[in-house]
Amino acid sequence: LDVICRLPNSYPTILPEVHVRSDDLSRQDQDKLNENLQRHMHTELTTGDVCILSIIEWIKENTFEYYTPPLVKQISEQEDIEEGEDSSFCRMWLYMHHIYSKIKRRNILSLAKDLELTGFCLPGKPGVVCIEGTLHNTKQFYNILRRWNWKSITCREKEIKENIDDISNERKIIGFQELGFDTHGPRANHLDLGQFRSYLRDRQLDYMFKKLFGVD
Repeated sequence: LDVICRLPNSYPTILPEVHVRSDDLSRQDQDKLNENLQRHMHTELTTGDVCILSIIEWIKENTFEYYTPPLVKQISEQEDIEEGEDSSFCRMWLYMHHIYSKIKRRNILSLAKDLELTGFCLPGKPGVVCIEGTLHNTKQFYNILRRWNWKSITCREKEIKENIDDISNERKIIGFQELGFDTHGPRANHLDLGQFRSYLRDRQLDYMFKKLFGVD
């Protein structure tokens, strides 16, 4: 990762010119990173203050949001299948402090497809992911996601049934999709939990609502 910084003669009265580039970022993701960096500089920093260290810290904390190693490589690095894992069904519930990054959301969808998982990703604050499939593939999915940069990620529940002849008969969700419900809050990023609960109820999964959010 290269950070190019040019200090004008009147710095710090005028903000520096800062640009980030990396061969590991796509052109689109690199442009988005620099766009958000400029937005941060012009909305969060105060002219007149020395700010180079603050800018570097922002880059260090946020760059991972725009880069995820190729999913195929991440999958190939996972452990071999243990006995019984391919004949065991698993439904796993993951809870994140938030899911905002479009890159993470895109990669979650791609990873679920690659691992032949059904379920959903619920972005926003909080974020929830449910996956259904073989025990081996759900473990792979979670192990990969845990490597990404999260404020917090936990497995709230893991439902396992062993010695299943047909895994598809145990699935309650068709395909894997990103859910979208009404939002509220100052930044319109808090979920309408009532709509989400109705979604779960329609699929006989509403028993998980209290386990996820601690409310009836």
